[in-house]
Amino acid sequence: MTVTAFQQANQLLREGKLEEAVVAYQQAIEYNPQFYGAYQNLGEALWKFGCLEQAATAFQKAIELKPSAAWSYFNLAQVLEQLGRKEESIASYEKASELNPQLISLRQQLEASLINDQPVIPDEDIALLYPRAEYQKLELTQLTIQPRNKPKLINDVRLIAYYLPQFHPIPENDLWWGKGFTEWTNVSRAKPLFEGHYQPHIPAELGFYDLRLPEVREAQAELAKKYGIYGFCYYYYWFAGKRLLHRPIDEVVASKKPDFPFCICWANENWTRRWDGLAHEVLIAQDHSLEQNQVFAESIVHILRDERYIRINGAPLLIVYRSDILPDPIRTTELWRKIFKQQGVGEVHLAIAITCFSGVVDPTQLGFDSAVQFPPHGIPAKELTPPETIVSDFSGHFFDYPDAAINGVADAMPDFKFFPGAMTSWDNTARRKSGAHAFLNFHPDWYELWLRGSIEKAKHCSSGDEQLVFINAWNEWAEGAHLEPDTKFGHGYLMATSRALEGNTGWKTILNLLRYFPYKTPDWINQYLDQLEQRILSQDRSLKALAKIVETVGIPQEIISFSVPSGLYWNIESFPPDADVYMTSIVFKGWILNEKTPIKSVEILSKGRLVQRTPIDQQRLDVANFHSTIPGAENSGFLTKVNNPELKSNTEFKLQAVLEDNTCIPLALIPFKSGFQLLGIDNFEQTLLDSEGWQVILNPLRGIAIESDVYRWHLLEKLEKNIQAKEDLIKVMSDFLGKISAECLFD
Repeated sequence: MTVTAFQQANQLLREGKLEEAVVAYQQAIEYNPQFYGAYQNLGEALWKFGCLEQAATAFQKAIELKPSAAWSYFNLAQVLEQLGRKEESIASYEKASELNPQLISLRQQLEASLINDQPVIPDEDIALLYPRAEYQKLELTQLTIQPRNKPKLINDVRLIAYYLPQFHPIPENDLWWGKGFTEWTNVSRAKPLFEGHYQPHIPAELGFYDLRLPEVREAQAELAKKYGIYGFCYYYYWFAGKRLLHRPIDEVVASKKPDFPFCICWANENWTRRWDGLAHEVLIAQDHSLEQNQVFAESIVHILRDERYIRINGAPLLIVYRSDILPDPIRTTELWRKIFKQQGVGEVHLAIAITCFSGVVDPTQLGFDSAVQFPPHGIPAKELTPPETIVSDFSGHFFDYPDAAINGVADAMPDFKFFPGAMTSWDNTARRKSGAHAFLNFHPDWYELWLRGSIEKAKHCSSGDEQLVFINAWNEWAEGAHLEPDTKFGHGYLMATSRALEGNTGWKTILNLLRYFPYKTPDWINQYLDQLEQRILSQDRSLKALAKIVETVGIPQEIISFSVPSGLYWNIESFPPDADVYMTSIVFKGWILNEKTPIKSVEILSKGRLVQRTPIDQQRLDVANFHSTIPGAENSGFLTKVNNPELKSNTEFKLQAVLEDNTCIPLALIPFKSGFQLLGIDNFEQTLLDSEGWQVILNPLRGIAIESDVYRWHLLEKLEKNIQAKEDLIKVMSDFLGKISAECLFD
């Protein structure tokens, strides 16, 4: 009777009659309350029917009846995740993986691969009595699975960088700001607003250039090409027939050099003394009458005809910065299209910039074809509290750049035609002084993430000529937004641009894309997991190579290194890898020399109490080779173990050298936390440093469902700890080898 009711329920489930299937499974359970298969399939029916709490209860009962049922744990985990019970969900995922490590990858393999031959199942109803994962595992040999073709990284995305032409003097700026004024005037005068504030931004190899020089423009184009920038978008300043800063674009068009694509963005706002385009302290105003807009269109025809001009499906791209101040945008765009056709330009692609003035608006409602993202406009970011050392008259705002980059990646594209963007950094201190708006904590690595996310969006949501990404900016030096090299990061932002474009990004970028990118698909996830695996394998090779070199030089891997006071040379080294040092004891090992007075011992203190005193008597021929002129170098080592240390979250060990006259020289204050040295690698992470450790985490990532964000995040956090631990160790070993080289050179 049980099998009959169960078979009937299975048939109803296959037919999609979920409510009837639930009733039938409940009848099967009434006949046999210990029937595992009925509870398992009841859970699936309730899950599909949307009764999540009841589904979770059914899966939990199935697990009670069969604690080894990995598939029931896996289904329960997915239901708990949908219910928002994060910790329980993760625990259930972990249990499923523990019971059957191949379960998740098997599921992914079966779902994402092309199955040509189905297994022959003698009795489908009886087959459903078995846990699904186990059954599929048994029958896997009867399947022919064709592996997916790994998608090749095809780069059709064009990167366009905004270009500011205000790096040459003009009469108007002479009048408004003083003789010889250019953007460099503000840049060079910038002052830090707090201790550690990166100001001023000083150019590196291109220097404080003058855009009247053709060789400067050629050098810019060559540098941009080298790192993957497709073209420049020149800001174009036109005020009712009055043009400003037009010499660079005029000479580019007239000379046909540099041979580098470009387009223009009409910066159609007022010029003001406050650099904000608003109606305060206006230096020169805009006039947006239809008559003037007609003259504007006629004035740029020769620019749009240039063979280098950037086109979208054959149509020259014209961007308008402030669509919100056009009095009648639909009539204006109709007029422009008519003029451009009459003048032989043909169809044009008209775009608006998405700014804080316009908001997110469908460009087609204004007569335009598309919209261009223009960060920092419209990008949410956490506001930061000004540091304690901020200048007294500060009235601006600070924001967190990493938060902006993450939001820039995570935001979905709007429904209309949209070109995503990214910004290098942003800090207008040079213009606004104590009233500046600045994004802090910026770095090329965060920019690389943002740009790669925008590139992926362009590839996902657009095709052909419409795969454009805009970068703010090539040379907005007074706003801290520049790809051009500076004295702090050098070519860092350009190299990050190249990596993002080619898909050769770092492991942190890949992890964050897997976290935040909004358009994940199984193939996309596997593509990036493949890349991540290559980064980890490369890291493992580096770690092994460094370990071999360190072993060759005869000095253990250094974990803690310190500066050398006058006449005092000392070092504390890593714990021996085979020593039980993390929970029950700590080994302190190193060497110490003093040119003036011999050192007889090293003391270890904690909370003012002497914990251990160890003599300086260990033979160190390696140290003697480096410091052969100092007496006692041959026996300058020490080695001691502190047993059963009281390790708490605030435990600190103070090390001091004791001289022959019993005076003491402080050496170091070493903090410990949760039973391990902060600068070392703790006991919990030790298994992750094994070559197979990361695979245990990576494999489930390939198989979990797209919607399983909670478990994906959990696994990514574990993987990040694994990779970061190894990267820290590589850095320590590299620094150690660098120090050895420096000491050899010094001697």
